[in-house]
Amino acid sequence: DLLSQWSTGNSNNGIAVFGNCHLISSNSSISNCEVDGIYVTKSLTLSASELDVIGNGEDGLDVGENSNLILTGARVQNNVGRALVALANTFIDVDYALMDDNGGNGIELAASGALSLSNCRLHGNGVDGIHSGSPVSVNHCDIAFSGGSALVLTGNNFHTLNNSILWGNNETNYTQIDIGGG
Repeated sequence: DLLSQWSTGNSNNGIAVFGNCHLISSNSSISNCEVDGIYVTKSLTLSASELDVIGNGEDGLDVGENSNLILTGARVQNNVGRALVALANTFIDVDYALMDDNGGNGIELAASGALSLSNCRLHGNGVDGIHSGSPVSVNHCDIAFSGGSALVLTGNNFHTLNNSILWGNNETNYTQIDIGGG
């Protein structure tokens, strides 16, 4: 399937799929919907370049188990909930993305998947920058001014942090990295 349209101001989700979904997207925008920008109950296979998911009433992207997301040049900003949330066994590869000023976590990933971020910025998210039960690789990223920690890493996983800035997160105790149970 090819997503090449603009979805703006829907009274529900921008895109809602109650099952599995395969999308290829280039230069698309989903904004100002009353619920999630993209909501998929089962697995989503998404390859997107220059995807804007902005100003939605809940999460930017909310996907089910066994999803595979490749985002290049995405802007997921100013959503009331999380920028991106994914259930177990999901693999996420994000390059050159801005995930700023969302009300919840910047990225929330359950166990048994993987998250790879390169050249990304996560600024001003209301809770944690990244909250993951899966292995995380962060390269040349800036994670700053989150309400919670920059990285909350749970489970017994190996993580990689290279050439990145974690700054000004969690103004209560200034915890930049919180390793819980791993």
